[in-house]
Amino acid sequence: MKDRQEELLQYKNDSPDYHPEEVKSELESVNKQIASIEAELKKFENMETNKPTAVAPGTEKLVQIEAAFGNRFSARTGKEINKPQPMTFSLGEWQLFKQSYKRLGYQITRVINDPYGDAASLVEDTKD
Repeated sequence: MKDRQEELLQYKNDSPDYHPEEVKSELESVNKQIASIEAELKKFENMETNKPTAVAPGTEKLVQIEAAFGNRFSARTGKEINKPQPMTFSLGEWQLFKQSYKRLGYQITRVINDPYGDAASLVEDTKD
């Protein structure tokens, strides 16, 4: 796929007037396929990191998640531009956050510690 992408880019740069729409549409298709494959690979890589982690002493009753703010992936390239950041909440903070996280522009990508059992259902699949 990457080789075909490079061929198309080279072809597009060498002869921009010859079949530009066909080359452009095939290049967009290849870019989408590459982005999809990279997202799937990332998903499998994250499966290993989604294993239960040890929670630091004293934080057992806090909700710990990873959340990305804004557009997580570039619409043009499909690559991740906003990496998820770890966030920790007390019960009251968590109740407020889960009511408004979408409106504020966050996307919950992973649950690290869920003592109240309601965070796991809010994890969003990154697949488009």
